[in-house]
Amino acid sequence: MDPHRHRFPLRLTRRDATRTSLRALALPTPAALPPRADAAAFAPTTLALALLGELLWTAHGADCTGTPREVCHALAIDVRDIDVYLALAGGVYRYDPLRQRLLPVHAGDLRELAQGPARLPDAAPVQLVYVADLRRLDETGAAGGALDALSRHGYCHVDAGLVAARVARFAADHGLATRLHPCDNARLAQALQLRPQQRVLLAQSLGFAA
Repeated sequence: MDPHRHRFPLRLTRRDATRTSLRALALPTPAALPPRADAAAFAPTTLALALLGELLWTAHGADCTGTPREVCHALAIDVRDIDVYLALAGGVYRYDPLRQRLLPVHAGDLRELAQGPARLPDAAPVQLVYVADLRRLDETGAAGGALDALSRHGYCHVDAGLVAARVARFAADHGLATRLHPCDNARLAQALQLRPQQRVLLAQSLGFAA
């Protein structure tokens, strides 16, 4: 592993997110376009970092119709139990919504693991991996109480689904396509060196449709 490969993390500052409006990034969209645009195959076109920044901000609860506001997760019990990891050709990054930054966690290309058992004919340039942090979920709890194992499982998957739905809607509005799918959970958790309280849930392919 090249020690200098991720010497400097990618940065997405709140200032940048405020200056770059969603309207400026929007592509002409036919009126008949459905709320979601799923794809079975993706073009290898690289997505701009500014566009990914807007998408991630939106996924974590920003108002799409106005100036981005303070981060607030519209999740099941209003806790930040879902981390979003971006698997790109040059490595894997964890999105920090409070500081608007991508933090490097792995220098290799793990997109194949993120695609899981049903690998796509053309690999999407971006794979979003949703990871639940059970420690954070337990610290907040539902209605101030501890969650049992079944409730934890349910809340995490609902929360990940809500984030994925925001991503799909943003993608459709910007001429992109997505596909939600299972991934190689065990191998991804090992490669990302996740803690015992972290769980890989699922992944979402993102890019232009082929």
